[in-house]
Amino acid sequence: MDCILRILGFTKKPNKTPPVVMYDDKEYNNENHNAEQEVEIFRLNKFDPTKNYAFALYKKQIGTWPDEHYYTTKGELQYLGKWIKQERWGYGDGGGGAEYFDDNGKETRIVYDYAGTTCFVEV
Repeated sequence: MDCILRILGFTKKPNKTPPVVMYDDKEYNNENHNAEQEVEIFRLNKFDPTKNYAFALYKKQIGTWPDEHYYTTKGELQYLGKWIKQERWGYGDGGGGAEYFDDNGKETRIVYDYAGTTCFVEV
């Protein structure tokens, strides 16, 4: 097939454009990527009550299960304080959960979203 296309004057052009990913209705590609602005965050955590945590919804996922990595920008992180407790309810699609944090007397409850983008990072 390539031979016939060359005889007719058609040639294949190599695809040199970087892959483009769309998220949050904005275009993202590796050329305008600034890794210094990003921080890796984690979906599943074993919380330590003596450490402080921050929360964000992940903006980018790299890899596939079981080697997935999640990232967000530093500006998206919300400081939560120390972990207090967890809450779980239901099962399957009707299930959910929340984590509670204490920031010097201010209690914050973070509910896991259905899409699974809720993430935390130790700060």
